Amino acid sequence: MKFLFNNKDTIQDIDDKKCIFVDGTSTLIDYDKDLELSHWIPNQTPKQYKADTSTQVCFNFIKDDKSNNYDLVINNHVDADGILSAYVILYPEISLKYESIIAKATLMGDFSAYGDYDVAHFYIHLVEWIKNSRELKFNNQAIFEKCFEHINKYFHNEYFPFDTLVKDSYASLNESSDLLDSKQIIRTLIHDTFTTFYIPYSVSIKSNKQAIYKAGFDFGLDTRQLLPMQLLNQHDFERQKLIIVETIDNQYYYDLLLPDYLWAETSTLYRPKGVQSTDSTNIHIFNRPDLTKLCNDLNQLEKNEGRWVLADTFHPFASIKGRGFPVVLSFMLDDQVTPSSIHPSEITQSLAKVL
Repeated sequence: MKFLFNNKDTIQDIDDKKCIFVDGTSTLIDYDKDLELSHWIPNQTPKQYKADTSTQVCFNFIKDDKSNNYDLVINNHVDADGILSAYVILYPEISLKYESIIAKATLMGDFSAYGDYDVAHFYIHLVEWIKNSRELKFNNQAIFEKCFEHINKYFHNEYFPFDTLVKDSYASLNESSDLLDSKQIIRTLIHDTFTTFYIPYSVSIKSNKQAIYKAGFDFGLDTRQLLPMQLLNQHDFERQKLIIVETIDNQYYYDLLLPDYLWAETSTLYRPKGVQSTDSTNIHIFNRPDLTKLCNDLNQLEKNEGRWVLADTFHPFASIKGRGFPVVLSFMLDDQVTPSSIHPSEITQSLAKVL
């Protein structure tokens, strides 16, 4: 079996080949002979293989089907889950041996999940291999092949040049974790599906990291932010999260985040109400009349220039203009997040009633 990168509408001689399409999507799938193993929406992945990431879907498949009678494994984009889902099909024996690390690394990539050191170590290496391949101007086929080679070497305990980066990244994560543990950044579990994080001005002013949330996707450990995405998800992966950042004059930046995984089809994870998939790939309608009313009420109360803005659609890379998924509610001015005059207790109490 061979790997083929393809993001076009044609593949030469594909009618003569039996193919597995992993992660992503394609108009070329012939469901009479081919197999789709993907968590992208929409998909026709067989029900018995469905899982939260495409890589876990592929693990479910190789545990069930030992025939290995396919000609090609095909994917259409470069990211951790895409590479690892193809790797699992191509190298089932070594993949099963290290399933826990590989499967959890895809959660870090696609959903900004927290990972213990051994998982983060592997994930950071994978991100660096992708990054370095792009810097060397490899085409996408070559990036996949080079990453397969690196993964094989990784699990055979060969030397890697990025261990200092791994240690530094994890040290940075632990610095932020210490702020949470010492309650300098205040995490409050409001109820089963809603948590708040409060960053006082006295904490943000002492840090060289950004306090205001900045969305990202599959780029390694988040060392840019005072409150990294992985820490937001360490204990609150399946919760909606409100980030509150205090200013010097007792005003507040606000971002309400949905769970990071909601753009994908996930079979085991909590899905808040109001999220409806469309016929377009990974694009969702966010229909929440209760939040719309709350947003209008807040705009009536607000004393500062700007408006409370609620997303009505989202996909993995976009929601509110100027914020990005998974942010769905912010106080904005000219497509930039801006401080609100409303006190956190009022915002939190209002959101707690509807989330």
